[in-house]
Amino acid sequence: MRSRWIAGALATVGLLTVLAPVAQARPSGLGIVTTLAGDGYARYPRPGVTMKLLNPEGVVVRNGSAVVADTFNHRILRMSSTGQVDLVAGTGDGGFSGDGGDPQAARLNVPMGPALDASGAVYFADRDNNRVRKVAADGSIVTTIAGGAGGSIVTTIAGGAGGGFGGDGGPATAAGLASPNGVAVDQAGNVFIADTFDNRIRKVSPQGVISTVAGSGPTGPFDGAYAGDGGPATNARLNQPTSVAVAGDSTLYIADTGHGRIRRVTPAGVITTYSTVAAGAVSLDPSGNLLTATRDNQIMRIPLSGPPTFIAGNGSSTSSGDGGPATAAGVASPTGVAMDTDGSMFITQADSHVRKVAISGTISTPAGGGTAIPAVDGPVAGIAVQTTGIALAPDGAIVIADHYRIRRLANGVFSTLAGTGVGGTGGDGGPATQAQFSGPSGIVLAPDGSLYVADANVIRKVYPDGTIRRYAGTGAYGFSGDGGPATQATFRSLGGLALDGAGNLYVADTSNERVRRINPDGIVTTVAGSGDRSGPLGDGGPALMASLYEPDHVGIDAAGALYIADPGNVRLRKVANGTITTVAGNGQDSYSGDGGPATAAGLHVSDFAWDAAGVLYVLDSHHQRIRRITPDGLISTVAGTGVIGFNGDNQLATATQLTFPNSIRVGRDGSVYFGDGYGLRLRKITFNG
Repeated sequence: MRSRWIAGALATVGLLTVLAPVAQARPSGLGIVTTLAGDGYARYPRPGVTMKLLNPEGVVVRNGSAVVADTFNHRILRMSSTGQVDLVAGTGDGGFSGDGGDPQAARLNVPMGPALDASGAVYFADRDNNRVRKVAADGSIVTTIAGGAGGSIVTTIAGGAGGGFGGDGGPATAAGLASPNGVAVDQAGNVFIADTFDNRIRKVSPQGVISTVAGSGPTGPFDGAYAGDGGPATNARLNQPTSVAVAGDSTLYIADTGHGRIRRVTPAGVITTYSTVAAGAVSLDPSGNLLTATRDNQIMRIPLSGPPTFIAGNGSSTSSGDGGPATAAGVASPTGVAMDTDGSMFITQADSHVRKVAISGTISTPAGGGTAIPAVDGPVAGIAVQTTGIALAPDGAIVIADHYRIRRLANGVFSTLAGTGVGGTGGDGGPATQAQFSGPSGIVLAPDGSLYVADANVIRKVYPDGTIRRYAGTGAYGFSGDGGPATQATFRSLGGLALDGAGNLYVADTSNERVRRINPDGIVTTVAGSGDRSGPLGDGGPALMASLYEPDHVGIDAAGALYIADPGNVRLRKVANGTITTVAGNGQDSYSGDGGPATAAGLHVSDFAWDAAGVLYVLDSHHQRIRRITPDGLISTVAGTGVIGFNGDNQLATATQLTFPNSIRVGRDGSVYFGDGYGLRLRKITFNG
């Protein structure tokens, strides 16, 4: 039954690029944007093992619940004892907004070093906003406690005067911080800040007054000769302190990272060197012993008395060892460590994983390594999408590559055609819905209902009976195989796909700087690109001798010519009769040229598609716009303001904000469908005819 259902679904999506288009009126320049699916938000809670983290830096744990800074995803996350992850704060878009409002709607910019106070409120260094911010214990609001105007929901508690030192003795929200990296909170509610590029440790009192408790500057980010042990901490020199921990008796421990040591400040304010271990992060275990994440890929315990011991990590720079002893495991680039009251321990790693060491000493990976957002089938309401490829069907269905799946949207409902949603390479020869993809990008549909998918270094084919098989590539990373079977060839990071009327499949072999063709007999050849990105551009000459620079999308026009998105050369190229030329782009990654020839315009082509009249629509992704090129070569803008973001639907396309649009197709009625990249939406432009 399942195979017949998949076959029917694939047959209905049918051929897209080869069918003759239906005649239509050429649309005017005015269009209205609507969202078909996705609301810009990831869905939580969900299993940590399905998540894709990005360089998490810092963790704090209490009663089995760990708070993690998902740093370059610009989010703060909370992980339960069962491995479920929920969102504490951040939209995922870097920036600053949201004080006084919903933390999940706030924009953060490289959050790091979270901490908890006695009530359970979450504090974190919002590094690139030069602030420290706080999320209320009930998660209702976010505020800035240092560096901002303050607020009552998500707020800034420190910082706000911009990067640079200043403000001691006054309100913390009016003070200057310089790339703070870490936060700690004592039992009295004092907040300690590793003010990294000011080379100081700052303190914010419960009344909101800021002061310096360690470090004298200088304020240059890479200055600060080692000095001061045995004297007042405020006279000492620190060098890029990245982390701070506070003991129950108010003793401070500082990761003095630039000096490759740990400093200790007594309650009386005297500073000494506690350890010469080069630590990037420090914390305290329930007994008051110091824990450090070292630069040597290990976690060390430095007790109040007795010798230090290694409690996790074998020194390897590669993650390994799950299911075995933590001391024998590879703990790659640890960025944070925290121990719970029961002795279990969490570690954040710069390789985008969170590791857990159980009381028994066994290590596991409860978060990281999965997809960014889970794909969910059913009605579109409440479903996030992250479209990396689009195909349109004659019956109006939309097929997208999305989160390790290929999905079909019809009548407002999503279904899965292929993929389990978990990254991998397995399943060839079996049902497509049970297969794993490692990175689906370009997709294209054939006349018989087959579906081709570019998946990392291979092309896979889903047949009408629902079976998936490898169509091209061995899976190895390389360049080989021209003149032979495509299944024995090697590729490097495949991009878009296109079919011509004769059944030839074209593929952007991105990191090989080439475009290759697979004929209906399965033989692969190179049709464009010399493989040398630094060679002559080659316009006007043989396509095989031209320089391509990370070509990532391809298309075939009505006359059979090959078009190539050549983003490294900042151009759209065309190959006809073996000769290559530029049809858009002047080589400058800029926004310019509307009303004039496309070849003189500044733009950054990421994908493109034609309508039935031969008008070419181009995603100018770096400049948050969609451009139109008429058959006579003139360029204009049809969507996007150039400002990153989402400012609503049902308005003129030229007044609509976009967020790195990444895939585009044009329907038979002239409507334009596109993936709004980091906006996590599938959107449509309807023209007024």
